Amino acid sequence: MPSSQHRRRKSSTTNLGDLPSFLENSPFFIPFSNEESPAQSVPKPTFSQLVRSKNAQALLAFLVGVFLFWYLMPRKGDISYEALGRWGLLHGGGAQCLYDPKALVAVPNITDLGTKEYEGLDWEKLAYVTYVTHKDVLCNSVMLFESLDRLGSRAKRVMLIPDTEEFRTEDYSSRSAQEDATVKRLLKLAESKYGVKLVRMRIIRKQLGFQMWAASYSKLHTFSMAEYTRIIILDSDATLLAPLDELFLLPPSTATMPRAYWLDKPTLASHIMVITPSAAEFARVQKEIDKAGLGVYDMEIVNALYGATCNVLPHKPYALLTGEFRRAKDKHTAYLSPGEVWDANQVKKEARLVHFSDYPMPKPWEGISQNDVKASRPACVKTEGGEDCSDRDVWRGFYREFRERRMEVCGLESMAWWGSNPNY
Repeated sequence: MPSSQHRRRKSSTTNLGDLPSFLENSPFFIPFSNEESPAQSVPKPTFSQLVRSKNAQALLAFLVGVFLFWYLMPRKGDISYEALGRWGLLHGGGAQCLYDPKALVAVPNITDLGTKEYEGLDWEKLAYVTYVTHKDVLCNSVMLFESLDRLGSRAKRVMLIPDTEEFRTEDYSSRSAQEDATVKRLLKLAESKYGVKLVRMRIIRKQLGFQMWAASYSKLHTFSMAEYTRIIILDSDATLLAPLDELFLLPPSTATMPRAYWLDKPTLASHIMVITPSAAEFARVQKEIDKAGLGVYDMEIVNALYGATCNVLPHKPYALLTGEFRRAKDKHTAYLSPGEVWDANQVKKEARLVHFSDYPMPKPWEGISQNDVKASRPACVKTEGGEDCSDRDVWRGFYREFRERRMEVCGLESMAWWGSNPNY
């Protein structure tokens, strides 16, 4: 017969299953055998518990990471807007319209300006606009209008000029007689020979760091010119190689601009813009100008205003930079189409507008030493048959042609560059 002490022990251990688990092995309880311990049942985990477990969450995170890496990794030759958009949306930077492949407009491939596609256009309501902020760049605008005239463009031509004494042809008291005569002659040339309408504007200038861009806000006056239904704005530091009238056939949009392909961050370029002006739109633009701070110029403003909704103009062939020809042969991926091989002569043949942007090279009407030109010019590439200097030849041709046309159109010499040396 079991002793009373044993009976008490068995009685005390019978209900151990009701104790908290952390007390089951407590030294304050008398040890017992498995036979004496009640069976412990462990419930199966629910689906919800399995999903919330650390192992399941770690596995899910790994699978998501693998998928994102596969989806976002650029494929061979994949430099499309869609690919840029994948990264841009992930990192949340740049002009949002560049992330949408549908924003890239299809420009009509029309070289004959007399075709039926242009018959429905009201040319009185369409215009090219350039802007002049200083007398030193006045000739550049005249040269652009000469090109438009020579190429047969039918749209109106407007030059925005400062409403300042410097550009008042009736008052030359503060400048030398030669400068007075040059300004007057070029303004008259633009009006009488190339049919340019001169529109005076208030120069918008802010002391915000880089003074070369301090007056760039002035081009944004164009958004107020509601007498036109569509305007093509051109910076004057460019060479026009072909007519751009096909851009008037683009789908309706407040602003259509090319991608600044030379920048890492998806950004819209402002040296050529196709816009629909209105009083309401100019009010929005003016508001952005008024609050612009350090480092905010025309390009930043148009990206802030239209980066989410604009149509995108193909940068090839409408936004070629002269600096592109100074890159190495394998560094043209951003400009070229997927799978395309760089050919300087072919690129020039296809280009319609070339923008002189070539740091540290100055603009083609400014001065530079021969040594600096030699240090900056594109390099020749060694080939099996000798040397390929096509990049240098095309690049040099842009600058030489600009200087020659400056003399031909405006009667002005550019500042000294390379003198008579043809091998700069």
